[in-house]
Amino acid sequence: MNLLDAGEGNPNREVCTVLWEDETLRIEKIVSYGHKTPPENVYCQSEVEWVSVLQGSGKLYFPDTDTEAVLGPGDHIMIPPKMRHLVTYTSKPCIWLCVFEKHRGTADE
Repeated sequence: MNLLDAGEGNPNREVCTVLWEDETLRIEKIVSYGHKTPPENVYCQSEVEWVSVLQGSGKLYFPDTDTEAVLGPGDHIMIPPKMRHLVTYTSKPCIWLCVFEKHRGTADE
């Protein structure tokens, strides 16, 4: 698999491929074709998420801070756990590389 291969694309859904996963880490390649997060489906995961755009461009919106991140090839951002965010724009195609550090609970939780 080539990380820069967008495939044929699917305008109806993003294509997510898990490249690696173990008990602490998950690496995904996501190919978007103009996809956006519906406002009622805000992402808010318990994992730390590092996101990079390999090809194309995308925009992330963080409603709690009313800020936007515009990402192009080579740009990246770290999204802390529980940070609410939406994808508000993706080019056709936009190839994302996402690394998730799975939440490790502590005795205090």
